[in-house]
Amino acid sequence: MLNEGPELAALYRDIAAGRRRLVGWGATGDLRHALFQLAPHPVAYVVDADPAKWGCRVQGVEIAPPERLAGEDPAGAVVMVFPHQSAALPAILDTIRALGDFPVMPPFRIECDRPFGAGIPNTPWVRRLRDLSDDPVAALGRRMRAVAASPVPEREGVALVSEYLTLGGSERQICRLAAGLGQAGLGPRLLVLGPPQPDLEGLHRLLRTGGVPVNHLPQPRDDWTGDPCALAGPDPEPVMRAVELLPPEMMHRVLALRAALLARPPSLVVAYMERASVMAGVAALLAGVPRILLCLRSLDPSHFTHYFPNGIDWYAGCLALLSVFPQVRFVANSQAGARACARWMGVPEERFRVIVNAAPSPAEQEAAKAESRRIREELGLRPGQPLVAGVFRLVPEKRPFLFLEAVRRLAGSVPNLQAVLVGGGPMRDAVAAEVERLGLGGRVHLAGPQPDGLPWIAAADLLLHTAAFEGMPNVHLEAQSLGRPVLGFAVGGVLEALAPALHAYAVPDGAMDILVEGGQRLLSDEALRRNLGTAGSAFVKDSFGIERLVADNFAAADLTMESRMTSLGASP
Repeated sequence: MLNEGPELAALYRDIAAGRRRLVGWGATGDLRHALFQLAPHPVAYVVDADPAKWGCRVQGVEIAPPERLAGEDPAGAVVMVFPHQSAALPAILDTIRALGDFPVMPPFRIECDRPFGAGIPNTPWVRRLRDLSDDPVAALGRRMRAVAASPVPEREGVALVSEYLTLGGSERQICRLAAGLGQAGLGPRLLVLGPPQPDLEGLHRLLRTGGVPVNHLPQPRDDWTGDPCALAGPDPEPVMRAVELLPPEMMHRVLALRAALLARPPSLVVAYMERASVMAGVAALLAGVPRILLCLRSLDPSHFTHYFPNGIDWYAGCLALLSVFPQVRFVANSQAGARACARWMGVPEERFRVIVNAAPSPAEQEAAKAESRRIREELGLRPGQPLVAGVFRLVPEKRPFLFLEAVRRLAGSVPNLQAVLVGGGPMRDAVAAEVERLGLGGRVHLAGPQPDGLPWIAAADLLLHTAAFEGMPNVHLEAQSLGRPVLGFAVGGVLEALAPALHAYAVPDGAMDILVEGGQRLLSDEALRRNLGTAGSAFVKDSFGIERLVADNFAAADLTMESRMTSLGASP
C-alpha cells in the first residue's frame, strides 16, 4: 500500500530534514514533468525495470536498475512510485517489498496533496512545494492573468479538442459537430490529446463526410528524456510558471496543445468533457484564442467520481477560474446538466448555454438499417421475433444488472424474447456471470464493444436503458431517429431527449413493475411501436439535427450568421 495521510506527512518531514533519501520508481512518459514540479528536487535516482532506460538521465536524474534499490537502507530511504495509478502498481509494490521494507509514497500531486504540517524544515525545496500546493487554483489564476496571450487577429477555422477518441457518447457528439462544420465549409480539425485507439472506423467514417483531419498530439513518451520547456516556445519561463501548477500528465498535453494552436491559430476552440476542458481552456488562453467553448456534456463529475481518482474539487476550481476570462463560455447538453455543473463549479447557471446533442444524419440512419438485417441473421432471429437492445458501457452508473433483471421479467410474458447488450467495460465478467445466474444464457447476447452501435439499435424492436443518471443520452436520440421506442427511467435530462409521446415509457427511477408493464405493452403491440417510432423520428428530426448543433455552437460563441464564414476564414 502507498502511505497516505499522517504517514505521508511524516515522510515529507523526513525527506526535507535529510533523514531519508528519496528514490523514484518508474520512468513514465510524464517523469520529466513530475521532476520539473519537484525541482529543486532531492530525488537521488529513478528505478525502472526496462534495461534500455538504464543510464539515461531525466532532468539530470539517473535511471537505474531495480537492484540499485537493494543497496539502500529501508530506514533511510523512501520510494516515490510515479505510475501510482497504473494497473501494474501491485506488481511494482511486490518488487519493492522483495528488495526491502521501504516506505512507498505516491508522487507529489499539486491538485490534491497538502503534505506539509508542523516541523518541516524551511528548505528551498519545501518553500517551492508550499508555494505550489497551498492554493494551486488561486495561484494558477494569478499566473494565467499575467501570461494569457492577447488575441491574434489572423486566425481561421475551428479547433475541436477531445482528450481521447473512443467509442463513448461524448466522442460521437464531437465527431458529429466536426462533420457538420466540415460540411458547412468551415475548416474544422480535431485535436486529440491522447494516443490513437483501435476499432474506430465508425467515427472516422463520420469525420470523412466532413473532410475533417484528426491530429493526435505528441505524447509524453515521444520525448520522455527531453526538456519540459521545449514545447513552451522561445520565452518559456512565464508559460512554465503557469503550467507547473497542473498535474504532471496535464503539463505536457497543455504545452503540446498550445503549440498546435500557435502553429495554426483558430478563431474558435471547442472542447468536450471536464478534463479536456481544463487543458484546452488553459492552452487556448495561453495561445491567445479569442473564443473558447468548454462543453461539460453530461451531469457533473460527482456522479462519475471513479473517473477522477484524485478527486473532483480541483477540476471545479479550475473551471470556475476559467469562467472569469471573457473569452471562455460554458456549454451543457441539457438543462439538468447545466444546473448540476453550475452548482458543482459554484457559478451562476446563467454561465451555461444549453446545446442539445445531435441525432445521426440520414446517411448514418440508412447505413444502420441496412446493416441491421445482417445482425438479426447473425443472432439467429426469426422474422418477427422480438429483440430488446441495450447499448451502453458496462459500468456501475449504467446499472447493467437492472437491464438483465428487466429482461428476465419481460421474458416471462413475451414469448421468444431475445436481448442483446452492446458495450464493454470493467463489469463485463460480472455481467456475464449474472446472465448465467439468472438463467438467461440462451436469451441474452453479449455483443461486446462495437465500432458503431446504431445497426444494433436498428435491429431491435425497442431500446431498454436503465442508467442511474444521464445528461442528454445519445442512445435515446439515436433510437428515435431509427424509429425505435425507448424504455427506461426518467433520470437527469432523459425527458429532454424524448418525444412527448414517449414520456409515458420513461418511468420513475427504480419503478421496475411500471417499467416491465411498459415493456410488455410495447413488445405486444407492433402498431403502438410503429406510431411511437414515427413520433420519435419526427421529434429528433425537428430539434436535434447536426445543422442545429453547428448553429448553436456559433451562437454560444457570439458569432452571428453573417460573421461565421468571415470570422472563421472560410469562403461564403
